[in-house]
Amino acid sequence: MSRELRCYRARGVSMLPSILPSDRLIVRRVGPDDLSPGAIVTFPDGRGRMVAHRVLRVVGTPPTLVEVRGDSQRRSEWLEPSSLVHVVVSVDGYLGRWTANGFRGRLWRRLALCSTFTPARRLSVSVFRSALRARSWVRRAHPSHHDDSKASMSP
Repeated sequence: MSRELRCYRARGVSMLPSILPSDRLIVRRVGPDDLSPGAIVTFPDGRGRMVAHRVLRVVGTPPTLVEVRGDSQRRSEWLEPSSLVHVVVSVDGYLGRWTANGFRGRLWRRLALCSTFTPARRLSVSVFRSALRARSWVRRAHPSHHDDSKASMSP
């Protein structure tokens, strides 16, 4: 099995607050030892896009079913291990870089594995979504501040 790394750009808000839109996900192929609660895995959705969600439970030895859920979502879904493609090794983005087994990775894992959609998780998700909306509004309202193509040079 190949262990080479690949890079994906995150889109969407299903993994807030641990992964923000436009964060880079460094991933590698899923191995048999990677399917543990708290790991972030990718799989194709029905429209051919790759989706990243966190593993909540693994059923069976060897695994026969895996329960996954986005950190900001209430509902989980069950998948067969053969449908999982990659496991996230590290995230590089707006809030800095963190690895899956580092301090921030373990912290996000603990917060995400709460069995209920707790008020603290709900609050953190709403704060991050509001901040993202404000950031995108500023970009639309002031495009010249973010567009390097309009830079001019004087002789």
